[in-house]
Amino acid sequence: MLESEEAVEEGARIEIRCGPAFFAGRIVQVERHEFGWRFEVEFSPMTRWDPEKFQPAHLLDVSELE
Repeated sequence: MLESEEAVEEGARIEIRCGPAFFAGRIVQVERHEFGWRFEVEFSPMTRWDPEKFQPAHLLDVSELE
């Protein structure tokens, strides 16, 4: 799930780049809320997430909670 202050369109193809990480996919669901839009992205099967290459600072690792 991502958030945007700008309108996004369901079905649109997107790319996310952050440092060496690159993700490609399409928007599969859009929900408008009071501060903008929340949307769900389905990543391409060719786009693999590797936590060694990219891990957002806000990512919660539930294994560390125990």
